[in-house]
This record gives sequence, structure tokens and C-alpha cells, in this order.
Amino acid sequence: MNRLRALFLDAGNTILAMDYGLLSRWASMAGLLIEAEILARAEPMARLTLNQYLREGASTEAGSTLSVYAQAILDAASDLDEETLPLERARAALPTLLPILQDSSNWDRLWSRVPAGVPEALARAKQAGLRLVVVSNSDGGIDKKLARARIDHYFDAIVDSGSVGVEKPDPRIFEIALERAGCAASEALHCGDLEVVDVRGAERAGLRAVLLDPYGDWLDTKLGFEVPTCETVSDVPTLVARLLAESDAEA
Repeated sequence: MNRLRALFLDAGNTILAMDYGLLSRWASMAGLLIEAEILARAEPMARLTLNQYLREGASTEAGSTLSVYAQAILDAASDLDEETLPLERARAALPTLLPILQDSSNWDRLWSRVPAGVPEALARAKQAGLRLVVVSNSDGGIDKKLARARIDHYFDAIVDSGSVGVEKPDPRIFEIALERAGCAASEALHCGDLEVVDVRGAERAGLRAVLLDPYGDWLDTKLGFEVPTCETVSDVPTLVARLLAESDAEA
């Protein structure tokens, strides 16, 4: 196995998280009372539904994809708290909630949180000599989001699909990232939150890939989704600790 030289990271749900308190307030504007904690648990569950939709070839940046994603979060929230949030009410609220989410300034405000431990993990990875690269499907503005979150300085390169004209899972976006990282595919690892986009796209480009699965949802066969055959990890700090331990063991 070649020595790992670069760590590629997705942005949303990887190094940036939603402000669930803000999302809860927007849901209340649509007539839904959903606690932030419920939304924070519902979102990872919704990724499986979104992943199934993206398997058909839809773009993550399409308006229809946002609609599917938002409804999947509301459906999952209903599953978690059906007494307070009946499914019919959750689905009826989408037409009111969706325009709020579609507003670009609101979308930027929503994706504003940095998960606990991520800055420290990025600092450890850089100190260990890894080149850090963001590989994100976005609208060309992920650099601004990272700057507002004050974590942009950790990265050696930012590859935004909206800027480079190709998006995951197309392997060409990873090839661009490899060129900017100055390493071979066998020397890089990519981590993200969607199996068909992040894992399969990275693997098609020859990279090792890891799927973020904070609650083990992807491996729960009772949910009725196909269990992915890939490495999983709960969060970025755990991933960095694992990679550095592997590096120490190989030294």
C-alpha cells in the first residue's frame, strides 16, 4: 500500500453541518414544530433516501434533488416523532419550506456550523504532513462558506463543482483534485456522506474511499436500503485518528 499523502473531504455533512436551530425555526414558519435535536438525527437518516434518488443520475445541485432531500428529512423527523409530527402534516409543509431553502442567502446561512473536533482534526492531519483538499458539489461558493466558518486556511486546495464544471461522482473532479494535490490516486483518500456520489465516484478515480455514517444507518438492513460495501467512519476526527494510527503502524 502506498503511503497516504492527501486527504480529500466533502464539504456538506463532512466539515460543514447545518444549523439545525435555524432549520427548526424555518420549519415553524411552515407550521411544523420540530426540535433541532430531531432534525439533527433525521438528516443522516435522510441521506439514504437521497442516495437512492441520486443513483438514477440526478445532479446533487438540481432543484428536484433539494426537494427530495428536504422531504426525506421531514419524513425521517416524522418517523422519530410521529405523535408530534404526523407524516401527512410533514409532507403538506414542503411547499412552504422549500422556497425558504431555495433562497441562496438562506442556504449559505444554513450550512454554517463546523462539527465538534473538526478544526483540531484538520490541524493534526496537516501537522502529520497530509495535503488537505475539499472536493465538493456546490454552486461555486464553497470557498466563501469555508472562509465564513474560519476553516478555509486548513486546505491546500478547494475543488468546487460549480467552478470546475464537473461534479461527483464523475471521476474527473477527483482527477482535478489529484492534480492540485500533486499526488497519485493510490496516495489519496476521499471521505464524504453519500455512497453513490462520494464513495463510488472516488473509487472510479482509483482512490480509497470512506463513507461518513455517524449513527450506523447505512449498515442497518432493517431500513430497507442496500448496505454499501465500503469502509465507514462516524466523523472526521475519528477518520483522522484512524489514518494517523495506520501511518504510525506502517512507519
